[in-house]
Amino acid sequence: MAGYGDLRVPFGEKNGRLYTPDEVDQGKACGCHCPSCQSPLIANRPKVKRNYFSHHRAKECPGGYETALHRMGKQILEDAACVWLPSKSFHFRAHVAEDVYISEDLVFEPHRTELIDVVSEQMAEIWRPDLTANLKNGSTVYIEIKVSHEVGEPKAGALDNLMEIDLATVSPEEVRDLDALREIVLRTAPRHWYRCSLYDDLPRVHAARKRLEDRLPAAKAKFVAEREAREKRELEKLRYEENKERQRELYAPDVEKAFRMQSEEAQTKLHQQMEEKCAPAIRQEHARLHTAGHALPDRLPFGTGVRLKGDWIVRCHYSLWQMFVLEHFIINAPVGHHLTVRAVVDAVRSRFGYIKWMDRLATMKLEGKKKGRKRGTWYADTGVWFLTESENQAIKTPYFLMLQYLRRLCDWPYSLLTETGEGYRFTIISNRPHARYLEYQGAETRAKQQSEARRRAIKREAEMIETQDAKAILDKLEAEQWEAEAEARRFDRNLEIAEGLHRRGVSKGYICNRCHVLMEQLDAMKCVECGSHAVQSKELSKEYYESYPFRLRTMPKMK
Repeated sequence: MAGYGDLRVPFGEKNGRLYTPDEVDQGKACGCHCPSCQSPLIANRPKVKRNYFSHHRAKECPGGYETALHRMGKQILEDAACVWLPSKSFHFRAHVAEDVYISEDLVFEPHRTELIDVVSEQMAEIWRPDLTANLKNGSTVYIEIKVSHEVGEPKAGALDNLMEIDLATVSPEEVRDLDALREIVLRTAPRHWYRCSLYDDLPRVHAARKRLEDRLPAAKAKFVAEREAREKRELEKLRYEENKERQRELYAPDVEKAFRMQSEEAQTKLHQQMEEKCAPAIRQEHARLHTAGHALPDRLPFGTGVRLKGDWIVRCHYSLWQMFVLEHFIINAPVGHHLTVRAVVDAVRSRFGYIKWMDRLATMKLEGKKKGRKRGTWYADTGVWFLTESENQAIKTPYFLMLQYLRRLCDWPYSLLTETGEGYRFTIISNRPHARYLEYQGAETRAKQQSEARRRAIKREAEMIETQDAKAILDKLEAEQWEAEAEARRFDRNLEIAEGLHRRGVSKGYICNRCHVLMEQLDAMKCVECGSHAVQSKELSKEYYESYPFRLRTMPKMK
């Protein structure tokens, strides 16, 4: 042990006992010897420093401090005839099944006990413990004092009821204070048992074992129940997966077709086929509506010929069924009349029908959503439980198609309908699509005239600049003018769309960070206007709608 300063020999030995420098005469008259090397000691009493021992005409021995502290520890215990025993912990385990166990813990806290017949360095078998003592119940305990060396493993394993008191961390100041050292040795120093059977037959120990035994049957029953429940869940999961796979196999050809129809190439090919097949009917319906004053001779009625997501699922060209819906539900109905998506879906099914394999999938998807909502399960927002999310997304339902179309007729430039409340109900605000077209055409014509006038002015201005960069300047000015016109059109369209959403009472939607349009729904997580993925959800409150024009003016231009 190092770091004890001038306290090289804290205690001197005299007549078999240890004393402090304060307890003996000064100088050589103290009659003390070093506990380690047995050399004579001098009791020094300087005026400034504390009293201390030093060797007389001999080198300071390296083990003097440790030996003195070790022997003083034993002397304190012998004199006090008592000690605080270390805590004793019990951890009982019982095997339930497989690798499952239950346990019961019991702790005896440190406590003071009387020592009887304390003997130092008495042989026990082949070992010589520091102290041997008896307890009141007749048990024998062995005490080791640790200053620098722990008890060796053979000795620790051989002696029962062997405890160790650790004085390795006692400071020189505490060693000088004999009262403090007594408290440390007897009670506060770290201590532990190597082996201990003192508590084995105590009632508390038997009670802990009994509690563990009493818990074991219930633990085994719980294990069996949990295992059976786990096996049942695994079996149900296996059956679920098997049933899922069987269902997938039944509808695999239809799902594969749905995936193929997601490509633009497949949709274009089907539209071309439908256009050729339905050309006579389209011409006939167009002519009839033209005669009735609802269309121009060289242009389909305003609000038809609108491309929509999944518009190929009807068994005719989209222009034909849109003319039917426009005439049957809007032109022939009074302003203020209400219509529902379901009515439009059923009417189109009755008049044209839907592609059978997709209609079959769509019906199953809607039924799955209804069951999911009723049961509160995950597929309430997905549809068919045995298909993946991407497979469900590939299924285009007639309901969603007609909902898209009616909502498109709510928006600019058509503005024929308005969505009212919940339940996907719509109200007619204009039953004259041709009049709406003329209004739109007039606005477009005026915009073109203004644009052309500005272009001529820019051209005249450029012609006046007699430099080699005149053409570049003209191109730049024309590009700036085109961008300004496009931004103005986009501004007007965004306002029209926002007004349509506000009229329909849409309170949650999305905004595109590129073109700044408001949307109620996304197209495959993309903006329905510009195709950008830079979209974010937005709470569309009344205040937000009112401030939207100002926000739109301050947003960065689309690049």
